[in-house]
Amino acid sequence: IAYMAPERLLGAPLAPQIDIYALGVIFYELLTGQRPFAELNGLGLAAALVQSSSDQWHYAQELSPQLIHIIRRMTAKQVAQRLSSMADVLLQLDALENDANPENSAFAEIKLAPPEAVPVPASKTKSPKQLRHQHLKNAVLFSVVVIGCVVFGGWLTRNYLWRFEEVIPRYSESQEMKLGMDALEQWDRPGSLDSAIKHFNNLAEQNPENAAAIAGLSIAYSLKYQGDQQDEIYNKKSIASAQQAIKLAPRLVLAQTAQGRALLEQGSYDKALQYFEASLKLDSLNKFAWYGKIEVLVALKQYDKAVEMAKNGTEKFPKTRTFYDRIGSVYASQGKYQEAEVAFRKSISIQPDSIYPYANLGLVLLNQGRQEDSIHILQQGLQIRPSAWLYTNLGNAFFYNGDYLRSVEAFEDALRPELGNTDDYLAWANLADALLWLPGRKKDARKNYERACALLDEILTRHPNDLRYISRLALYKARLQLSDESRVLLERLRSHDSENPQIHYRIALAYELIGERKLALREIAIAKNLGYPLNLIEGEPDFEFLRRDPAYDLY
Repeated sequence: IAYMAPERLLGAPLAPQIDIYALGVIFYELLTGQRPFAELNGLGLAAALVQSSSDQWHYAQELSPQLIHIIRRMTAKQVAQRLSSMADVLLQLDALENDANPENSAFAEIKLAPPEAVPVPASKTKSPKQLRHQHLKNAVLFSVVVIGCVVFGGWLTRNYLWRFEEVIPRYSESQEMKLGMDALEQWDRPGSLDSAIKHFNNLAEQNPENAAAIAGLSIAYSLKYQGDQQDEIYNKKSIASAQQAIKLAPRLVLAQTAQGRALLEQGSYDKALQYFEASLKLDSLNKFAWYGKIEVLVALKQYDKAVEMAKNGTEKFPKTRTFYDRIGSVYASQGKYQEAEVAFRKSISIQPDSIYPYANLGLVLLNQGRQEDSIHILQQGLQIRPSAWLYTNLGNAFFYNGDYLRSVEAFEDALRPELGNTDDYLAWANLADALLWLPGRKKDARKNYERACALLDEILTRHPNDLRYISRLALYKARLQLSDESRVLLERLRSHDSENPQIHYRIALAYELIGERKLALREIAIAKNLGYPLNLIEGEPDFEFLRRDPAYDLY
């Protein structure tokens, strides 16, 4: 079984590509010391081979990329992507041998004991042409042996292939849907959302009226938009897919859930709540409807109800950490940082390999003034895997610890293209904030603020009344010494009443930068009364003179 191609395990007839697959597995085993899935046997091994690909096998770092490429082409899961003949295999190996120095080749590690020296009479010495013919005969003989092994294995297992098909059914819509939903359930694992999107797209392409697949696509796009890659295109795709799904099947639970998420993103909270509640009446185990309803309750500032529902979720789904994340986020938004810390630590205990609770916990520790603890927990998260979110929070921890050089390095890591969206305005503004405090980097800081402003201008065309974006743009304009433009935006903010302490903090900082100390003092007092962390106010370098003002202690 270990050397049988996936299609053969599912009953496909013998073909040259099946032999090529087997030989590729042998090459892999020679070079790594063990076969793929060495710990599995029988049906478990068959299932693993059918449901995975050789791209996921472990390859030693010292192997040459070219050799790994050959093995992957020999063992490609899709037959059409596999090398088509043993002649192609030999050509690939010849090219590898010609391009590489034998001393550096990955094959150099495979050394056979030399045979005892036997003198060869000069008359018996073979010509180069004869040697090539002999090599070809040896290659053919080896291929025949491999083919014989596989044919024999096929003969032995022909009566058992039906068992594999019981465990690993042929492609079906239900199987594809299950794979998509399983990937969606693990949305915070690397590549899971991409996998879910692939499965749902496969279904939608085969049947454009498959409402369940289109609804699954909508939820996957929504989660993608909320993650590191906050690209507006995902939000648009999510809304469009939800509208299509609900039109096709208005009573389908998954379609109702997708529509609820789309309405949530659009700010239609009451309507979104109706869809989530309808979903839960039909299916009380729909986790995505649970998550959505909690998010709506938070948006409606019904924090006690949101926490109560999330706690009910922990009882109904004890092995799901996401409900603890929701509890922690609500507590953090209320300034209850110790309670939030407990929730995020519980989330980590349930799923230690998810980076999101580490990022949240790092921020909560920072808000408590525990910079060193925050740095430690964020570094723990980064040991699991790199993340733009983790690097951003780490940069903030270094910044408020006064370590501006390491802050810059962390914010630069957050902007690495492979980690997230390089069009994230906040990432550029964070980097600019830190660059201001390094000698000779003010020009770089200015360029980054300008980029952040340009990105924010585009966002405000879609969300013209969002106070969060207006307050950030006002602050960045103040950083760029565009006082008049900043003042116009600040006047817009004063006409709205916000209970968000972060907005008042940004307004205060913007007023301080444009020389409006009295207004800055008033806004910082509001921010403090609403629960903005005092240690972050004390740690802001640009508030140094404001803190010295005698009026500061009066507020």
